Amino acid sequence: MAGQIDPFTLALFRNAITSLGDEMALTIYRTSYSGVLKDIMDYSTALCDPQGRLVAQGLTLAGHLCSIPVALKAELARLGVLGRARGAEMPATIRSTEARSAVSAGVRRAYFGPDAGWHDTPLIGRHALSVSPRPGPLIVEEYDATIVVPPGASARRDTFDNVLIDT
Repeated sequence: MAGQIDPFTLALFRNAITSLGDEMALTIYRTSYSGVLKDIMDYSTALCDPQGRLVAQGLTLAGHLCSIPVALKAELARLGVLGRARGAEMPATIRSTEARSAVSAGVRRAYFGPDAGWHDTPLIGRHALSVSPRPGPLIVEEYDATIVVPPGASARRDTFDNVLIDT
C-alpha cells in the first residue's frame, strides 16, 4: 500500500528522534556547573516540530514538559515564525522588537575580584552591541538576563543576535 511505513522503519525513526531528546539532556548534564542540574537533574529537554508541538522528550524531569509547547508557540507567534515553507532559507538575522525597547544606560560600580578591583562599568542594553567588539568592563542588560563582561574581555553580537564574549 502506498504511503504506509513498515514497522521496522517506524521503530528506527522513533528511536532516533527519542535519542535526540536524550542527547540534549546528557549535553546539559555533562556541561553544567549547577548542582540543581547536575545532582537533581531538575530540567527538561524536548524536541518540537515547527508548530511547537512536542515530538520527543529527554530522560529528565517531565514536570516542565507541559510548558515547553505553550512557551514555544507563544515565542514563535511573538517572533512571527509559525513554520518554514519548503525551500525557505534561514534568515540572515533574527531580531525581536521587544528586546530593542528595553533600553539600559548609565554606569554601575562593579567589583571584578582582587586583581581587577572596582570599576565604574557602563550599563547598556543588548541592542547597543554590534558585530564589532566592545571592550569590557561592561554590563549588558535585557529583560531576562544580565551579562557581565570583565576587564580585558570584549562583547559583540553575531548575525543571529547571540552575545559573544571574547577573552
